[in-house]
Amino acid sequence: MSGKLKGCLIVLFLLLSAFCLLPTILTAQQPTSSAPVFLANSKYVQGRTWADYRASAGAGLVLNVAAGTAYCGNPPVKVDYAGGTLTMTNAATNYVYLDPTASCAPASNTTGFTAGAIPVAQVVAAGGAITGVTDVRTWFIDPNSFGPTCRADLMPGADGGAQIQACHDALPITGGTIDARRLEGAQSAAAQINIVKPNVTVELSPTTVLTVPSGTGSTSGILVSWSAPTGNANNFRLMCNGATIKATRALEAVAFDEYYLMRVTSPQFISSLGIHGFVSDSCNYELTVTGALATAAEMGAIKLESTATTRFVTNWSIRHNKFNAQTPDIGTTHKWYGVSASPTSMVANTRVFFDGKFEFNECLGDGRCLQVAQGRNISWIGNQARNPSQDNIWGGVQFRAIGVDNAVFAGNSCLVDTGNSGAACIYIGGNANQANDESKGFSITGNVAKYDTVQLGIDTYGVHIIGARDGTISGNTFVNTQAGAGGASDGIKVQAATALVNKNISISDNRISGFLGYEILVSDTTPPEHLTAQGNHLGPSAAGGANEFGGAGIANLKRYGNYSEAGGTWTPINVVTFSATPTFDASLGNTQKITLTGNVTSSTLSNATAGQSINFLICQDATGSRTFVWPTNVLGGMTIGATLSKCSAQNFIFDGTNAYALSAGVTNM
Repeated sequence: MSGKLKGCLIVLFLLLSAFCLLPTILTAQQPTSSAPVFLANSKYVQGRTWADYRASAGAGLVLNVAAGTAYCGNPPVKVDYAGGTLTMTNAATNYVYLDPTASCAPASNTTGFTAGAIPVAQVVAAGGAITGVTDVRTWFIDPNSFGPTCRADLMPGADGGAQIQACHDALPITGGTIDARRLEGAQSAAAQINIVKPNVTVELSPTTVLTVPSGTGSTSGILVSWSAPTGNANNFRLMCNGATIKATRALEAVAFDEYYLMRVTSPQFISSLGIHGFVSDSCNYELTVTGALATAAEMGAIKLESTATTRFVTNWSIRHNKFNAQTPDIGTTHKWYGVSASPTSMVANTRVFFDGKFEFNECLGDGRCLQVAQGRNISWIGNQARNPSQDNIWGGVQFRAIGVDNAVFAGNSCLVDTGNSGAACIYIGGNANQANDESKGFSITGNVAKYDTVQLGIDTYGVHIIGARDGTISGNTFVNTQAGAGGASDGIKVQAATALVNKNISISDNRISGFLGYEILVSDTTPPEHLTAQGNHLGPSAAGGANEFGGAGIANLKRYGNYSEAGGTWTPINVVTFSATPTFDASLGNTQKITLTGNVTSSTLSNATAGQSINFLICQDATGSRTFVWPTNVLGGMTIGATLSKCSAQNFIFDGTNAYALSAGVTNM
């Protein structure tokens, strides 16, 4: 056999052997279900390769940092690091990281990984040398590269508040979203959370209960404040998703001016849109007050505060929140608000809060629910106020507008069981003592107020007006079920104050009953202008009398077609007490009735309105044969019948000067 042929046979044998053994080889290479599993952490799987940014000890305190590539910035760009060294601090733990504010260049400190930093290593140095290097590398991507969103649970911080703050600080200067939805359950903030960047949204978990700081000197647990305007970009949005924000505030031995769970403010003059889009969704705000303090203090859930004298907050809404205050009997010097929107200085005829909405909020406990001072185009819609406590705290008005133009109150409800003074479901008026600063153009429609077991001696109102113009109060239901003596309880009260007037107000189609004073009270010392009451269903009053209308200014309230349960007529009957010289006040009713118990020698018709139809009902007592003399401005009056216990009726029309008979009249009915 030739050597060449022998070589070919050997090669063929080897190939056949390999082919036959191939299944065994392949089977041996397959992983089994019992193969060991290990964690491939950043030491083995890095941003790009084994070498990227690897830290290793050099001579003395020198740390070698290998070359690497990261994705950094917003918008993100690829950055390459050629490798280099850092000098560590002796006798300390050094934190080595990529700094997003410096194009992700390696840096170090001895305090910890800062917000937004990309960790590389923890390096221990002692005795002038590096004694340990702990690799903490992860994927080398700046978190902000994904967009302006930061997860709070991934940020450093001693508590949830610090992690939220760290997220805020890591956001770009244009703002972004703080995703705190994974900070679930009980969370706390040892320090005030400060939002100073524009366009910030905070999202919380439905299970989060965030306790914010409230110690001595604290003015708020969360402060949203811009030191300078940035056009129309100063936006803040809180998405609670059902979370709770709470605090317990002690009234200390030393005075404090005010405390709010959250405050939104700016010390700068802001033009254009100002803060655009302040929104709070589905939050529970709980403030518990303890202790006692004689000096007046202001407390609440949310304060929108303006130090500007021009448009400050625009296009904002506060909806689906629950405000709860638990307070001891701390006295009427203290004020509590669910939400207060007010300037630090009340300037006459200056409106700073624009286009705002309170929608579907609920208030529990004491104080004022939702208030705006100096605003325009503000609406209160579908809110509920329940006040079951008897605590003695100032200001039980639930929904309040002071100097607000184009205010709308619709579909709100108040269940008031309160010890507060001046309690009312809805208040609208002006800034007292500032001329022409009335609320102008308002609508109060479809609201319900019910007063149960109100503390005796306390003033209660369905609607209280002190200085308002050009508005309607219609389709509301105000009911007082309080029995016994109480305070100045009125369904609707129209009242003047220094430098303020009430003008062009229509009160129509309301259901008002059970009030201890009057269903409608006009108590102006300065006569109001153009007030009308029409088609209202009034009474019965709690006192059991016909207390539908009252007050010193009642002569200026024109009434048409109101139904009185006490009188049973669509136009109230003015029953005049007998005297020899009676006065028939036409403003108190279209029908004037008197029962003669003696002779009338002269009489007077007063306060009649041009075009008013006036009915006279003159009745004899059980004796009969009494005589009656018509007022000098009533022309065509008949001779009344003399039959005992019978009445005479005659209808007149007033032309502005005299009342003229429209019929011959009927006697002895």
